[in-house]
Amino acid sequence: MPQLKYVTVEKQTQTEIVIEKSRFITLVAPCPTEKSAREILLARKKEHPFATHNCYAFIADNGVTTRFSDDGEPGGTAGAPIMEALKRSGVTNVIVVVTRYFGGIKLGAGGLTRAYARCASEGIKSAEVKTYEMADKLFFSLGYEDYNVFLKMKSADFKTFSVDFSDKVNVTVFVKSEAISRFSELFKETFLGRYSYENIGEEYYCFD
Repeated sequence: MPQLKYVTVEKQTQTEIVIEKSRFITLVAPCPTEKSAREILLARKKEHPFATHNCYAFIADNGVTTRFSDDGEPGGTAGAPIMEALKRSGVTNVIVVVTRYFGGIKLGAGGLTRAYARCASEGIKSAEVKTYEMADKLFFSLGYEDYNVFLKMKSADFKTFSVDFSDKVNVTVFVKSEAISRFSELFKETFLGRYSYENIGEEYYCFD
């Protein structure tokens, strides 16, 4: 059974800090699938061909797929702390890539672990996050005289996706799956049973 909701980042963001002369550039990006995560990682390596390391962690496929890599840093000092920061933040379908340009001063295992954890944490905090909830996509047609009645239906359980004006007003809405029974009652009461809707299917939708 799919989860009812998940939190992810809305778009790519980048932050940068310098620690003991080493330059750390952190990319945080949405990645719904492992394939998209790999594509982002490949593009990052092409963008920074002379970087010393491109360490990463990602959680994709709505939490099903997780991967991380130290990319040449001592084992456990980069990928694992990045992944831990991801898990603590609660986001999913997200990749964090920390690109390092070595500045000549060795940080040691503890120093590296703290540096990568800090980079990942600050990078995620700088990103805009959105919550997506499992929703039912519903379609129905209304008479023009009843469209204004529909506009007065107020509930946090649904959001209008599209409206098409033709011989009738064709409306598509997303309704939180956990609230479909409440919406059904509201719809029935509002229109006194004169209209019905078609359930097109379920998918994730952002109600923010």
